[in-house]
Amino acid sequence: MSAISEALAHPAEAPRGEREYQRVAEDHVRFMFRGELQGPSWTTGLFRAGIDRITRRPCTIEVGPEAFVPYQDFTLDIRWSA
Repeated sequence: MSAISEALAHPAEAPRGEREYQRVAEDHVRFMFRGELQGPSWTTGLFRAGIDRITRRPCTIEVGPEAFVPYQDFTLDIRWSA
């Protein structure tokens, strides 16, 4: 597992529901969250800060279109330059 994948698989401890990790490509991963109490904004910031601190590589994080109020079920697509 790459350093990015390893870091993303174990973000800071926080109240959470279910998480699923899917490797899409060498430079693309997808996380599916169900019942995540902190929502997509907090989680996106947490992941972006972790990726920047660990890899110093630019990344893009997109929240999937299925995120609806109360924003506890959502998907993050994360891509970075290899």
